[in-house]
Amino acid sequence: MQTEQTPQLNRILWSFISLAAMAIIAYVTLAYFRRQPVMRVVGLLIFLALVYVTFWHFRNRVIWSLTAVGALIVGGYAAFVFFRFQQFRPRIERIGAYMEDPSPYEHLTLAGGERCGDAPFIIPSSGYLGVGWNDGAWPLYQHTGLDIFSAEGENITPIYAVYDGYLTREESWRSAVVIRHPDFEELPEITKGREFWTYYTHMASVDGETSFIAEAFPPGTREVFVEQGTIIGYQGSWSGSVERTDMSRHLHISLPLTDSDGSFMNETEIRNTLNPIPFFGLELNDEGVYVCLE
Repeated sequence: MQTEQTPQLNRILWSFISLAAMAIIAYVTLAYFRRQPVMRVVGLLIFLALVYVTFWHFRNRVIWSLTAVGALIVGGYAAFVFFRFQQFRPRIERIGAYMEDPSPYEHLTLAGGERCGDAPFIIPSSGYLGVGWNDGAWPLYQHTGLDIFSAEGENITPIYAVYDGYLTREESWRSAVVIRHPDFEELPEITKGREFWTYYTHMASVDGETSFIAEAFPPGTREVFVEQGTIIGYQGSWSGSVERTDMSRHLHISLPLTDSDGSFMNETEIRNTLNPIPFFGLELNDEGVYVCLE
């Protein structure tokens, strides 16, 4: 049995459904089709059609206003995400070309084990820095470290400890180690006196069966002192899952902070990490790629 409030409730329900649909379309269009302009246009057209149908459906001005505000918020965020991705999209899209033939990009290749100017850290591995810290857009995705891609084969490109510290490798880790840096006193304006670690991963074969971590650091290694420049492993393609075998060979390095219990914080959340760029003495050049400060 319908009441006088039923049409009003239906309109409110339709409003929420429409806004949810708009949010999903914006997410899918911008997150999954950022490399396909045609799909972005299709998503935008569907988004505008939903806005039009929603306005046409409503008769109550209050609900019209609420829907309009909601549409503007969703549309505004979608535009923010779109333009945010444009800032780093060329750098990421260059990864494939670099992996096929790095010779045209020698001027963009970082030298592992070398230091940029007077930076406190050395470059952790040779290759192209394709993905930077905070690449992405909240809350869709925010990259928590740096990804350096080597065009050489697996288990060839060495990975170096970027600074003196104490290395740990958990029993279950086949491709990762973490180094604590309790004596780091530089860049106080960034660290603010907080202790942090450097986390290195993807040092294993694509199937995860063969670890490329240096034999000196077997599973279960705890707080072993390593000097800056120590080879801790080699670049690999292990994604962390046997179901994902399409990941390009690279090193992921991040700077997680120390938790209240003395362990390292979860490095998959950006709020738990420091921006590594100043530690390596890097800057964005005119091509939008990270290179050594001049």
